[in-house]
Amino acid sequence: MVVGDGRNSYESTFVIAADGLNSKMAQRLGVNKERHFRGTLRCMFSYVTDAEPPVPDALLHITGGREGPALLGMCCTHREGEYWIAVDDFSYKTDLKAGFERIMQRPAFAPWFRKMKTIRMTACVGNLYSPIAEPFRDNVLLAGDAAFSPQISINGGIICGWKAANAVVLALLEGRRDREGVENYLSWWKKDIVERHSLVGGNFMDSLDDGEADYLFSLFKKTLPATLDPFTAGKYMQGEMAAIMPVLMAERPAIIQKLQAFQSQSSDELYAMRRRFGCPNV
Repeated sequence: MVVGDGRNSYESTFVIAADGLNSKMAQRLGVNKERHFRGTLRCMFSYVTDAEPPVPDALLHITGGREGPALLGMCCTHREGEYWIAVDDFSYKTDLKAGFERIMQRPAFAPWFRKMKTIRMTACVGNLYSPIAEPFRDNVLLAGDAAFSPQISINGGIICGWKAANAVVLALLEGRRDREGVENYLSWWKKDIVERHSLVGGNFMDSLDDGEADYLFSLFKKTLPATLDPFTAGKYMQGEMAAIMPVLMAERPAIIQKLQAFQSQSSDELYAMRRRFGCPNV
């Protein structure tokens, strides 16, 4: 196999494609044509100083209600005192800048941003697909978000890279320079990534307005454990949601009805609205 970077060519037995969400390798191999399109995510990034989040050295997610934007993520950069803030949504109708400004004005978050200064801004667009069932074609192994549907997370990406590299090394040492040689990677991917991590197809917050979202999370009385794994975070959330259900039922049963309506929808139904605004590029 011969691969190139536009200037040089390299000959190899295997190639590991770990080129992220908008993977050119996945597109050129044609595997995206076999995946289910789930929407186009639009992201606005701000690099800021003088922000005052409650936990300075953490990755923080703010989940908005149905008014949008869908999600705001905030974390430290490699520069001391500088923060990176991402605001994203699937609908091109959502004004990300206006949505961010509205979030900054909400009472729960306003103290974080009252002194904030924006240094620079940028943006990106990413297409989301269902995970690739078998991330292997023509001796190319796909790893991380190139074969998944975001987000496999930082630690998940590291594990995928190590697993793929280890499989290739063993295949070369054993002289099995084909699919059989990397079978351990493919079986691990199917069992521990595809089958283990279900992607329900939406965000339950999409069914609530901002006021309902604020009320819901005001019932969380204990601090949940920190984690970089979004799937583990989801499990923590589910456990706390179960604990507050009696109070929610007594005080705001309409919210429970909205959450139940969300849960009754299939993954395909939940992705349908996102697909309407998307631009698949297979």
